Amino acid sequence: MALSQSRRPISGRLTERVTFQEVTQAKDAQYGTTETWANIGTSPTVSAEVMPMTGKEMLEAQQLRAESSVKIRIRARSDLTSKMRVKHGTTTYQIDYVPPYIRQQFMVLLCHVTT
Repeated sequence: MALSQSRRPISGRLTERVTFQEVTQAKDAQYGTTETWANIGTSPTVSAEVMPMTGKEMLEAQQLRAESSVKIRIRARSDLTSKMRVKHGTTTYQIDYVPPYIRQQFMVLLCHVTT
């Protein structure tokens, strides 16, 4: 008998792949700089669980937005900031909140869709 998604161990729910990106400066043809997005560090792509936020969760997070909001659960890491973004397939999310790194096994990021 298969376990339901909610009863499955957290590590077993990390079935999707996401890639973290940060803004970098690149020189353009006129010797100026242009902002571009590039994958972070040596392991930018990780396993994740991408979950739509409920209306109650959005109110609790004080994120009354017209855009889609999601929670992204990943294995904990200390190199993420709210200035980064997450690519999940063809969708790009801006990170709104990164919890403090406190040696937990997992962390949940709050994000919204960007255009």
